[in-house]
Amino acid sequence: MRLLWITGRRIGSDLAARTEIELAKGLISMGVSLTLICPGEEEVVSKALPRDTDYVTIEQSTMPGMKTISAGLRIASIIRNLNTEYDYCLIDWRLVNFCEKGLERIGLKWAAIDRGPPAFRGILPKIQKIMWRKNWNIANKKSDLGFVVSEEHAKLVREKTGFNQDLIFLNAGVPKNWLESAAAKEPIDEIIFCYSGALDRKRGIDGLISLSDKMGHLPIPGRIIVI
Repeated sequence: MRLLWITGRRIGSDLAARTEIELAKGLISMGVSLTLICPGEEEVVSKALPRDTDYVTIEQSTMPGMKTISAGLRIASIIRNLNTEYDYCLIDWRLVNFCEKGLERIGLKWAAIDRGPPAFRGILPKIQKIMWRKNWNIANKKSDLGFVVSEEHAKLVREKTGFNQDLIFLNAGVPKNWLESAAAKEPIDEIIFCYSGALDRKRGIDGLISLSDKMGHLPIPGRIIVI
């Protein structure tokens, strides 16, 4: 299978791009011929991706609110020059509106892939949420499936966007062997729980409060670090 994957994440630079990297490794190991189009520096992307991955890097604005737009316009230009050498395409939800017409022109079927909807507050995130719903609506009309992180994520997509096609769960992130090779040891002096991510109720962050209460009843001291 020849797969084209269009993502808005900077491979090798964005912490969240670990998902793309690990999924790429899995696809390559299955014999899939993978081409990735992404923002980033060629040398950094090359080091981060599996050896047999083809890739096309694009420049991206660093101005807040212009990153996706600048990347989308450049990717749309690349798609205009594509032929039908691919069997299928995955598109980051942020870039669906820039890509779908060009892909339709060359007859390439595609699906939206969503590794997480906008979760921050402010004017720009509000605009992102509008685009998130709009692009899932486009996907609902132009494709027959989509990819999300989990069952709860799928429920959110269906509830907020009305997407009624098939949704496939893709759980990916830290390589399994990292966990298997980690040395497990019993905490002796203190238990430390570390959370890194957005402070958003939709991500269950309020669960830290009940966790803190439970840690207060443990036989040894415990603390929570939020980054």
